[in-house]
Parts: sequence; structure tokens; C-alpha cells
Amino acid sequence: LVLLLLRPGEASHPGHSDSESESASARPADPVDLVIRFDGARRGNGRGAKAEEDMGVGVAVFRLVESAEVPVLSVSVAVLKAVRASNNLAEWSSLSVGLLVAWILARPRDPAGPSPIRSIRFVGDSALVSDQFNGDSRIGPDHSEFQPFQDFAQELRARLCAFSGCQGPVFGAQARVEWESRESIALRMQRLIRRCIRNAIGLPTF
Repeated sequence: LVLLLLRPGEASHPGHSDSESESASARPADPVDLVIRFDGARRGNGRGAKAEEDMGVGVAVFRLVESAEVPVLSVSVAVLKAVRASNNLAEWSSLSVGLLVAWILARPRDPAGPSPIRSIRFVGDSALVSDQFNGDSRIGPDHSEFQPFQDFAQELRARLCAFSGCQGPVFGAQARVEWESRESIALRMQRLIRRCIRNAIGLPTF
């Protein structure tokens, strides 16, 4: 398993004094609304599950600024020689990684304080994964390899529900993973996520 983190941001200025840094850290940060988009694919991207095959996972985190999605963080994960690899298994893997990233970002800095995140939306282009996570459909016996990812995802969901932002739970118990067709995803977002996947499985990026 290979995890690559790309975190664009500004470096701190060495000219700032310690007192300035302490003053800045003492000021409460503005509440943050995040959109986490996830996608996954098996190498070859063909039909049917393989006995062992590499999979790539891409997660992109966006901050909502006046209704615009501003890129904050992208994550690439390579799953090497996954048993019964399939595109659906890669999609489940990507949702799990997205939830894990959300949990890391939403953890309160002070255990007794609120989360720095006000709300989180999860958006993917797999109707199957969205429906199964949301409870609209069940994982069948022929796809038992999905169940550990479902269990892990629901555990992370419960942990996110326990985090309180300034307006209630960061990800409410009734919140759903949203499905969005690939055709409707903005080209900029789609390219970012697909670049994560291609980086993960060692394919040329474009």
C-alpha cells in the first residue's frame, strides 16, 4: 500500500516572531465546509474481477468558498495485487480513504473543543457504492469482499458523527454519500481525481 499526500499551501514566513505566531494560533479559525470527492479504478479498467490486480484510488478535498470548490488536498493510494480486484472494489477503497482523510481533518485540536470543520459532503460517481453505504441496497453474497470496507466506512461515519462543529455534527447520522455522474463532474475536478488514480497505479498522467 502506497500513500501519497499532496498538500498545497503557503509556507510560514521566517520573519514572523514567536509572539505573532502564538497570537495567530490563539485566534479562532473560521468554520470550514469541505467537499470530498472520491474515485477508484482497477488497472486496465475492464469488466470482471481479477484474481490479483493493482488498483488506484484518488481522493480530492475541496473547501467551499462562496459556493466555489477550492482544491485543498489530494491523495493517491496504490493497492497492489488486490485479491478479486474490480472497479467496484476500488471505488469502495476510495470512499474508505476519503472517510479516513475526513476523520483526520475533522478531529478537534482540543479534545474538549469543537471540530475545525463545520460540515463535510462526500461525492462519488459510483451509484453502487453510494447506495450500499447509504443503506439503499445490500452487499450480496457474491461480493463479500466489499463487506470489510463497508464495516470500516460505517465505523468512520460513526466517529465523524461524534465530532461537533459550530452548527452540530460534522457529518450527521442521516447524511448520505452523494452520487454524481461522471459526465456532470466539472472537468477540473475530474482531471484532478483521475490524476491521483493514475499516479497511484504508475500510469502516465495527462
